[in-house]
Amino acid sequence: MDANYLKHAIGAPLTSAISSLLAHPHPTAVQDPVNHIATHLLHQDATATSESVYLRHHMLIDAIVNKEKTHIKNLSDCKKKIGAELPDAIARMEIRGAERVRRQDEAERRRAEDERREKELAAASFAENVATEITANASFALENMTTGGTVIAENTEEEN
Repeated sequence: MDANYLKHAIGAPLTSAISSLLAHPHPTAVQDPVNHIATHLLHQDATATSESVYLRHHMLIDAIVNKEKTHIKNLSDCKKKIGAELPDAIARMEIRGAERVRRQDEAERRRAEDERREKELAAASFAENVATEITANASFALENMTTGGTVIAENTEEEN
């Protein structure tokens, strides 16, 4: 089991490091073959880490780009929808505005009509009061004239 783990865990990198030692123009000229293999393994590990980091960054960048593309598409769809709905919205606003003006005009007309009626009622009431006053004064004057004439005549006879 340990042999299988080592074979899978470090088999390929170790094979690559030994192959690089043997691929050297003069493998026997290498001063420290263990150091050479270790350096190769470290370099390969750093390269693998860099590649792994690069791949992770690349995947993150792709995810961000895809997210932005989706966002731009959504914005574009919203603009299209707004553009398609805008004429209808403007027409509805114009209708509501015209209706509001009509209601205001109607309210103003009613207010003016009510004001005119109030003035007519006040004038009619005033005219009725004046007519009642005139009638009362006329009745009083007639009554005084009738009785007053007798009183005046009696007073005149007494003076004579």
